[in-house]
Amino acid sequence: MPNRYAKMTTEDFSRLLVEIIDEHNPKASDLLMIAGVFEAVSEEYNNAVLEAWELEQAEKADEDEHNRLLAEDEPGKGAQ
Repeated sequence: MPNRYAKMTTEDFSRLLVEIIDEHNPKASDLLMIAGVFEAVSEEYNNAVLEAWELEQAEKADEDEHNRLLAEDEPGKGAQ
């Protein structure tokens, strides 16, 4: 079974973790710079980050599909 998170980069994970932490307390993500804090917090919020990434990917897929449909509806394009 393929890993559905294979396309997630370290940057994606870190960005989403910061967004989630900052939702609770703006600028709390600054604490992630302290040695060992990032590892502990990322372990605690791992599932939340994965869920946020899945939602983000679904939204991107929906947007791509929407844009594809719009392009098909443009005059001179699509089925004729």
